[in-house]
Amino acid sequence: MSRQFRKIDAIVLFGILLTLLMVVTFVLESHAHRGAHRLQCSSNMRQVALALVQYMNTTRRLPPQRIFSDGLERHGQDRAVSRSWQDLRWL
Repeated sequence: MSRQFRKIDAIVLFGILLTLLMVVTFVLESHAHRGAHRLQCSSNMRQVALALVQYMNTTRRLPPQRIFSDGLERHGQDRAVSRSWQDLRWL
């Protein structure tokens, strides 16, 4: 008793393979997107660090933590906040 390969069998097999291909493509695309986002974030952090180092080399001090609405820096008004920049030097 030989079983013949019918058209419906081919259609079902094709549908299963197509579904599997779509799932694999979605997973790979999602993984690539997360990797690209992680790379962009790392690049942004590197640029911020380089800007901080450049500012420190130019002015010989750390940048102000905040500039008030009148455009002035007020040193020594908030010791707890101004101390946090000092902590960054040891990272």
